[in-house]
Amino acid sequence: MNFSRTEEFFRMFHPKTHEQGSIVLRREFGKSFKQSQISTIDLERFSRHAVGLNDVFFSTSAFLGQPLLLNFSHTSCIHLQVPKTEWNTNIILTLRLENLGIPLPTATLFDGNHLTLLWIIDTPIKNHEFYIYTMLQRALYEASKKFNPTASNLDVASTIRMVGSVNSKSKQLVGLVNDYGKTYSRRFLQDAILKTT
Repeated sequence: MNFSRTEEFFRMFHPKTHEQGSIVLRREFGKSFKQSQISTIDLERFSRHAVGLNDVFFSTSAFLGQPLLLNFSHTSCIHLQVPKTEWNTNIILTLRLENLGIPLPTATLFDGNHLTLLWIIDTPIKNHEFYIYTMLQRALYEASKKFNPTASNLDVASTIRMVGSVNSKSKQLVGLVNDYGKTYSRRFLQDAILKTT
């Protein structure tokens, strides 16, 4: 699947289901940030108009209340963020992960400073399974340590930049480096990532 429209991209993270929970939307207002919680439908609508807006972020997890661990509802995404230090950081990192048996990410974003690799799974990780999410994120963090992964990789409430928005620090449009587009079986991805530990 290639993402010809931004809403197709966000639909992979937060499909229209009967799952409870709200998505965190964080965006620049003047010199500060405003954070709100919106539905998956509103996120999809907003994404159509995000092109060119400064510093727009959204959560890959849904929450039942404030974005805290105790309010975690579910997620369909595993992510890894690293600084881009060389022109070929993405290639070298992807090869490193492939050598460990970790498949290509569903998509990779670049915001002018960081690469964010995203793996979408077909069955959400729910609140009572949070330990699985923690193990997966920790394993990816450890597998990429020489690339200096950011601390956000270990935070369930972390947010990522919205495709089409602008990183005001780098003045660069947030775009897709690749859009492999594959949704992975949760069992397959768990086995592939956790066997590296």
